[in-house]
Amino acid sequence: MDVVIATDGSAASGVAARVGSRLAPSDATFHLVTVVSPRVDPMETTTGFAGATISDEEADQRFAAGVVDGDAILAETARGLGPRPFHQRVLAGERPADEICRFATALGADLVVVGSSGHGLTEFLLGSVSSRVVEQSTSSVLVVPGVD
Repeated sequence: MDVVIATDGSAASGVAARVGSRLAPSDATFHLVTVVSPRVDPMETTTGFAGATISDEEADQRFAAGVVDGDAILAETARGLGPRPFHQRVLAGERPADEICRFATALGADLVVVGSSGHGLTEFLLGSVSSRVVEQSTSSVLVVPGVD
């Protein structure tokens, strides 16, 4: 059984990771994922005749910093889950739910675990990313409510 646990480093995603890792069978293979912003194309930041507002080097540095932050989130989440082995992957994309679902589908995941903090009506019940994962995923989804 392949289980994808999505985390953003929040308390809600930490609770979801702990619950998901406890509920899954002991022989499950766990994949911790987090989503960072993609590398910005400097040409997309042009402002009229002035040209790009950031250089290729700065775009690379910003993206690399995001990946480092993502790795830190994954490492911290894995530490909180104990000695069980976890595959860890930093995904890049504008919409976290899309990236989580794309990864889970490519993997053929049996279960996706996400946390929920909730903000609007649907978001109050699920959370914006978690509600999108529920709508889009071809895998079963476990949404774990966070703590306030």
